[in-house]
Amino acid sequence: MIGVPIWLATTLRATNTARNWHIASRACRLFIKLAGIRLTVRGIESCRARPDAILVANHASYLDGVVLLAALPAPVCIVAKQELSANWIARPFLQLIGAYFVERHDYVRGIAAEHELIVRAAAGAPLLFFAERTFARAAGVRPFRLGAFVAACAAHRPVMPIAIAGTRAILPDGQWLPRRGEITVSLLDPIEARGEDIGAAVEMRDSARVAIAHGCGEPMLSMDVPAERQAG
Repeated sequence: MIGVPIWLATTLRATNTARNWHIASRACRLFIKLAGIRLTVRGIESCRARPDAILVANHASYLDGVVLLAALPAPVCIVAKQELSANWIARPFLQLIGAYFVERHDYVRGIAAEHELIVRAAAGAPLLFFAERTFARAAGVRPFRLGAFVAACAAHRPVMPIAIAGTRAILPDGQWLPRRGEITVSLLDPIEARGEDIGAAVEMRDSARVAIAHGCGEPMLSMDVPAERQAG
């Protein structure tokens, strides 16, 4: 229901992504309130103090994007999986708020997308990554992809981990109606880039994952075992 008024409002000025973001942000805050969800945002001043930071969040639910739209103080460029560009509802909305679609399965196109993200990061674009790229019904922080951290190191920018807690319980995978409950978004201390090479990116990724797992209160899942099996 919330998507229709947001979509109609943002199409009024399709090229003004900052304006569209603020419209969507207000609509998301209203939706959260009407759904009986209590949203708590921690560390907002830290985020305002480091506008150069690339944002990296965990991914637990379809609700995560709505929550971050409501929580973040300024527009960001959401790095979204390419599959969403084929969704006739999601694609126009994400484009209108300035999202960037990334190919996950085609190697050549994936390399091109990674290069483009490095260019955008070097230009100071306010990027937001869901580092797991996907989510499951079972609790746990899945392995992080390297893209956000490669871009951050190449551009000499810090990453700011964002821990989202509560969305998985309120709207788990396979469910379409949210329950009432509490969600906490914690904007954590920035992690500085310690170099430009892949080793620095791996170190930054691992530090961000530990911080997010601690912040959201979920265990870190191993790389080899699917989340559904580990939860069992």
